[in-house]
Amino acid sequence: LLLAFAAVGLAGAALFVLLARSLRAAERSYEDVRVANADAQLAREQLEDAIESIEEGFVLYDRDERIVIANRTYKAFYPTIADIAVPGTRLEAILRTSAARGQYQDIADVDAWTRERLEQHRRPGKPILQRLSEGRMLRISDHRTRSGGIVSVRTDITDMVEAESLLLKRLAAIEVAPDGIAI
Repeated sequence: LLLAFAAVGLAGAALFVLLARSLRAAERSYEDVRVANADAQLAREQLEDAIESIEEGFVLYDRDERIVIANRTYKAFYPTIADIAVPGTRLEAILRTSAARGQYQDIADVDAWTRERLEQHRRPGKPILQRLSEGRMLRISDHRTRSGGIVSVRTDITDMVEAESLLLKRLAAIEVAPDGIAI
């Protein structure tokens, strides 16, 4: 009987040691997860700060064409849809709402324009130019991510387009000017 009690006591002690080790391992694992989560949160905040600091409009779409993040500049370029340019909104909804709210110039057929713009988005290549209703000109560059999403950058090229137009007008005036002009 004494031997049985000793065996039970020894088994209980061994079980206690195993439980204590498991508890310490679980505490270490919990702490590792907590630190990893804190590191991930810090990295996300730094990335969001970096995206907000750039002068270009930035929007990231996931593989299902839903907004993941859009910076303030993007929303400033498209004030008519700033309220819906939030995570989860699909690109098609952005395009249709923008057109319906008068964001773009010269869209005769919204369905055809939306299809064309979605196709351009899905097959990124050369940058496209987009004239907004207030006259601003944007260059849109789309780039596919490794996960199948699209990074889209909008650059305001209005000043450059206006300078080019002015230069072309001046060159045309020089061509018809009388002899004696030197550049």
